[in-house]
Amino acid sequence: MKKIAVIYASKTGTTEMISKEIANSIRDEQTIVDVKNIHNGLPEDVLKGYDGLIIGSSVRMMKVLSEANGFLYKNKEILKTKPVSFFFIGITMKDETPENRLKMMGFVQPTLDRIPDVEPKNIGLFAGVLNIFKFFPFLKIFGIKDAPKDYRDWDKIREWAKAQKALLLNK
Repeated sequence: MKKIAVIYASKTGTTEMISKEIANSIRDEQTIVDVKNIHNGLPEDVLKGYDGLIIGSSVRMMKVLSEANGFLYKNKEILKTKPVSFFFIGITMKDETPENRLKMMGFVQPTLDRIPDVEPKNIGLFAGVLNIFKFFPFLKIFGIKDAPKDYRDWDKIREWAKAQKALLLNK
């Protein structure tokens, strides 16, 4: 039996939902998949029992969440020894263009630069949900009625997840 951990940092719940979908897409009778939230605090040795890791974070205000940055840096030594893939969620990816991928990678690169010896098998970049009221609730006072916009491409996320399972477990 193989074990994969999907570990995430999320502020509004979008990355959490995506993490759970990634786990559901790769879980089967031969693969145990645990989903863990960085915000809940994880024990020092949490990564040791896994054959592969998928670690994700939302990108807000052009930066990977500080909790994810801290987790990756704190665990960089063990991450060097494990097959790992990363995914990042940001509204920049609502339009999948080469320019937007470069822009998103520009937001992610400072995080990767802090852990230069960690070599991810893959980096997934996905769009999330834009809900301006979660960040600026006062806008309702001005009569702005912009409902949340969901830009997630669930099929793309599921496809990516399945590819990561094969990469991480060498199948």
